Amino acid sequence: MSANSDPQRHFCVSLTNLDGKLETVGGVTYPHHIFGSNLALRSEEGELLLPGVHGEVHVKEGCRYIVEHVRPR
Repeated sequence: MSANSDPQRHFCVSLTNLDGKLETVGGVTYPHHIFGSNLALRSEEGELLLPGVHGEVHVKEGCRYIVEHVRPR
């Protein structure tokens, strides 16, 4: 197994509109625990990262994200 495929690998992604970074383990993060409800991450490419069953989203190393308010329907 290569170092890049280590599920416990720590890395940071940039949060462009907050001028900060978000540290993650293995690319999994829980935005609602960090930023509060009705907030989500959007990739630079425009993809809205929707949470999984447990509220998790998967980020990619080297990518930049925007934290934005979302309104549930």
